Amino acid sequence: IEDCAIPPEHLPEYTREFQEILEDNDTFATFYAHAGPGVLHIRPLINTKNVEEVDAMVDIADRVTDAVVRLGGSVSGEHGDGHARTQWNRKLYGDDLWDAFRDLKTAFDPDWLLNPGNVCGDHDMSEDLRFDSEYEYDAEFDPALEWAVDNGMQGMVELCHGCGGCRGRQETTGGVMCPTYRAADEEIQATRGRANMLRGAMSGELPEDPTDDEFVTEVMDLCVGCKGCKVDCPSGVDMAKLKAEVEHAHHEEHGVDLRTRLLGSFESLAPLGSKLAPLSNLPNKLPGAGLLGEKLLGIAKERDLPAFRSESLTDWFDARGGAGIPRAEADREVLLFPDVYTTYTL
Repeated sequence: IEDCAIPPEHLPEYTREFQEILEDNDTFATFYAHAGPGVLHIRPLINTKNVEEVDAMVDIADRVTDAVVRLGGSVSGEHGDGHARTQWNRKLYGDDLWDAFRDLKTAFDPDWLLNPGNVCGDHDMSEDLRFDSEYEYDAEFDPALEWAVDNGMQGMVELCHGCGGCRGRQETTGGVMCPTYRAADEEIQATRGRANMLRGAMSGELPEDPTDDEFVTEVMDLCVGCKGCKVDCPSGVDMAKLKAEVEHAHHEEHGVDLRTRLLGSFESLAPLGSKLAPLSNLPNKLPGAGLLGEKLLGIAKERDLPAFRSESLTDWFDARGGAGIPRAEADREVLLFPDVYTTYTL
């Protein structure tokens, strides 16, 4: 009922009746509207983990559908009338059209194998809920980060509503998320895939332990921590923060492997690599070094390791006397921030 369209002249009556139905069920809703064409996006606040509130959800949908039909509207102004609205479509379309839908469905899909139960089937909106009264959450570890503003870590784990915006192409969305999905083209590498896997593992829906090696490697490892999802996701899912939390719990339970220690200590190791160059660059040239690195460190043998410069960028800059011209004679300034990579690697 969050997509109902009503003839605009009946909007005041519809809105008043909707509000009364909400009050009868002791809840409220957010109202967002395209009032010109009569489309209202009204979303009642319902906790589907509570049986009584699921009953309220059904009652609200039933009574609102009656109002929509009586006022000559539609329960699906923009968003379709499939899975979520099947239960009320017979009221909307009437028995004759409903039977025609079913006859047409049977003609093309005699065994009702395609989208079974949808549109003209027997789907019940109170079934197959993502969160129901039997849903239980247990991350099996205490979070180390601050999650108060996110309704706890549980709130963040459950925040994804499945819209799939993280699977969009950059030329279409203009956003950042999700770069690993764009590279891999696999659902599990999208923010939605990771969020679903986390929620499933932490609710017992999946048998995996969210802190074991396989889960962390397959689900979380390739997240690059860009935080594009935090900005682009309509719900604001912060997968980078969740990854940090899960990997921290993994390290607390299983220890930190050598590869992670080396990569995490690169800022300390890079100056040493620079001092030892070109000797420190031999692993990129010695036959078999890549295969050895893959076995010992888990770094793909096809991957080149950073090549160190014997003279750091800052030393080179100081040796040439700083800027090429006096600052007073320059017509513009450039600020260069030499990080650990630009300073010590080629």
